[in-house]
Amino acid sequence: MDARIAHLMHSDKKGFMWRKRYQKRTIEIILRTRDKSIAIKRAAAITIRYMELKLLDAPFSSMREILKKFRDGIVSAHEMERLRLIAAVPQEAPHALVTASPMQSHAQEVKTSQEAAQEHSLKDAQKAYFDANTEWKEKTIKAYSGCIERFIAWCATENIHTVEEINKEHVIAFKACMDEEQLASMTKQKIITALGGMFAFIMNVKEWINKNPFRGLNYKKVSVEKPKEEVTPAQFKMMIEQPKVIKDAQNYWANVLMYYTGMRVSELQQITKNDYIEIEGIKCISINTHEEGKSTKTESSKRNIPICDALLALNVWEEKPVMKYGLNSIMDKISKAYKTIGLKRSSHCYRHSMSNRLRDTDTDDSTRAFILGHAAHGITDRVYITRLPLQKMLKALNDAN
Repeated sequence: MDARIAHLMHSDKKGFMWRKRYQKRTIEIILRTRDKSIAIKRAAAITIRYMELKLLDAPFSSMREILKKFRDGIVSAHEMERLRLIAAVPQEAPHALVTASPMQSHAQEVKTSQEAAQEHSLKDAQKAYFDANTEWKEKTIKAYSGCIERFIAWCATENIHTVEEINKEHVIAFKACMDEEQLASMTKQKIITALGGMFAFIMNVKEWINKNPFRGLNYKKVSVEKPKEEVTPAQFKMMIEQPKVIKDAQNYWANVLMYYTGMRVSELQQITKNDYIEIEGIKCISINTHEEGKSTKTESSKRNIPICDALLALNVWEEKPVMKYGLNSIMDKISKAYKTIGLKRSSHCYRHSMSNRLRDTDTDDSTRAFILGHAAHGITDRVYITRLPLQKMLKALNDAN
């Protein structure tokens, strides 16, 4: 192994190669040169690329393919540069050397680096886009990061590294790739929307490009394909009485709280013990943004939800349960709990069910909207803090449960 560059190895059969352990397997990239100085440069470049891609946690085969294509790009660039030097030899001097001297090669490398510096990587674009949108919430940045990094990973497999290279043909090819992966329609639309926004920013604000390659290439109107399913009281009883659910306190309380309040799973995950409050004798769960790191879907989501009698009977006030699981774990456990009794249900089914139960008990639309955290037209006082409105909400919840 070369002392200066990690992961650089040599064998008589294969010549120089780059090797690195990844996901308990070894990626081996033959560097296609027997010149040690060239091999060192190629190994260093591949190592840098590997470090950039490692955070994406791509499957082993994808990572290997990306790095191989990156190697191919390096080799092609080197060969084209050699041919340019040959083409630059004056016609009247056919005897001139066709290979550049070390000083000439160094000068050419400096020139190439300067040209590359005038272009902008996709990572540069992503950073600039996020830096300019400081008002975004953490979950928005996380969602957009996932969309943009998926595109960056795809570009790496196509040997595309700068925003200036990307055109509409690339976008069409990327969409075809997502179609082959059979991603959900809404997911594909979110990805294209996020990328379109970033490229609009680097065109209009940063002025790095003249045209937005994503313009006009959105998917046609996307609708949610899966119908909403309801959780009936009998189904909930069957699910919640399973020994496995009862023994898992986190799963038990997640199901109970969502069923009896209709709150969102993102709201449930943020509840702290301080959010169990009492307002003029009415015990409530407060959905708020009082603490750092908390967020709500909209301003309408901020509210106090009265705790109904059925929920109080389960000792929720004494326990004041809070979630230790992340969103995905909560949703996964809820789905699996219903799957074991032969039903396909998700966490959002609880909100749909609560809405239906409130309608069935003739709850007026504005009260139902306040309980669920939906926007109610003509109403501005979103967070009830007085007894009369809370009594109305509590009665509706008691009737529905």
